[in-house]
Amino acid sequence: MRLKPDDMARLARRFVRIRQFEDARRLCTILLKTAPDHPELADTLSVCANGLLHAGERDKAVGLLPHLLRLAPDDMVTRALQRA
Repeated sequence: MRLKPDDMARLARRFVRIRQFEDARRLCTILLKTAPDHPELADTLSVCANGLLHAGERDKAVGLLPHLLRLAPDDMVTRALQRA
């Protein structure tokens, strides 16, 4: 079964809420590849990176930094990752 980009974005954010960060990160990666212009992509990546940071997974969160710099350069999470 193939998920639509909207569903992937919602599911990734839900995974973050229930602290399933690896699943959320995988969905973000797929979303980046399949729907790089999705309107919720920046917010979804930001939520995922923030969750990873709070879970102590800084290295995984930093992996999203290049995409956040492009999509949400002024976001609080992007600035936090730049300092990390």
